[in-house]
Amino acid sequence: MSLQGMMSRGLQLWNEPVFTDNFQMEAEGGAVVGIVSDGELLLTTEINAALRQYKGMLEELQKYNTPGKLRNLKMSQGDAISALSARDAIARAEDLVSLVRNVQSLTTYLAEAQGNLPPHHPWSNAAAAARRTLIDEVRRFGRGAAGARPETAMTGDLQRLKNDYIAAYATLHREAVLGAGDDERRRGLYDDPRLKAMDAMATIDLLGKNTGELDGWKEAIRSIPTCREFHEGLVASSPTCPSCHYRPSQRQTSSPAASILANLDDRLTTLHANWRRALRSNLESDAARASLANMPMERAPVDAFLAGSDDDPTLPAGFANAATTALRGLEALPIQVADVVAALENGGLPCTVDEFKDRFDEFVRATMRGHDPRGTRLTLERSVAQILAAAD
Repeated sequence: MSLQGMMSRGLQLWNEPVFTDNFQMEAEGGAVVGIVSDGELLLTTEINAALRQYKGMLEELQKYNTPGKLRNLKMSQGDAISALSARDAIARAEDLVSLVRNVQSLTTYLAEAQGNLPPHHPWSNAAAAARRTLIDEVRRFGRGAAGARPETAMTGDLQRLKNDYIAAYATLHREAVLGAGDDERRRGLYDDPRLKAMDAMATIDLLGKNTGELDGWKEAIRSIPTCREFHEGLVASSPTCPSCHYRPSQRQTSSPAASILANLDDRLTTLHANWRRALRSNLESDAARASLANMPMERAPVDAFLAGSDDDPTLPAGFANAATTALRGLEALPIQVADVVAALENGGLPCTVDEFKDRFDEFVRATMRGHDPRGTRLTLERSVAQILAAAD
């Protein structure tokens, strides 16, 4: 594209026009007193005027294409100086176009990078300041202003800013996304004996309605983002990881992914122990003891379970079937944690201790309507969001 075409089309740098022709006038008392601008000014009108003048001079000189005609050329010293000044302005414009083209790939990268990091991140503040400085410097360069920095200095600043972004992005990526090592730990939990024991216990009728939290735990483990391929070189040409497409501005957590994984590991231990304690308590009830007395051949797995500790990750062979038989007639009634909270808040908070107790008692009474208290066991269920929030 010709220089004149570039001037009419305009130049863009870091999502902002290089030329400031579309400025706003500042008026006072009906008179123009200045121009409203965020920074340096650079007008295409000056360059277009130089183009027209220099083009006109060249077209005029083409008429004098022989030595004889050249003797009739009439050009004053002032005309020559003006023409040379126009040529210098055109040369600056060409250098400006070249400069913008040369830094375009860096500024395009940095513009996308700005959208990746949260606005409050220190790099985002540095990038915003660097953007303003660069555009002002490019405009000074285009005007040929004294002290305008060379292209190499501008490019060096942009490259350092890009390097700082890669370092910041890599830090955030490694915090928010599991790498290969931690992903191996996550995968290992799927084969963990505690989880296998809980899957077996979930087949027992009494616990069958209490699997919501276990299902939520599994979903929480699955939802932790992973990226086994990441390294800094992956974001050298594009600011977003091509493997997992992680964008810190869109996915922010208060805890590192590795910490969430560790918390969920601990949560599995707690759930496993709680389930074993719940089964132990119910298997030692009078109703269960009576059932066990009538099944001497099948009670061995139950006796082995009761003799074990609550942190034992294994279950005796045949335990699930034997426990189901022994606990037949007991019903698990799941209650959503959110429903309990809503019932306690009903009537307003803060409240007195007696009011709090009354609300809870009324909630339990309403929940138990139609159920036999002797054969009913209450259990709490949490949503996936609540489990993740607890692990975060």
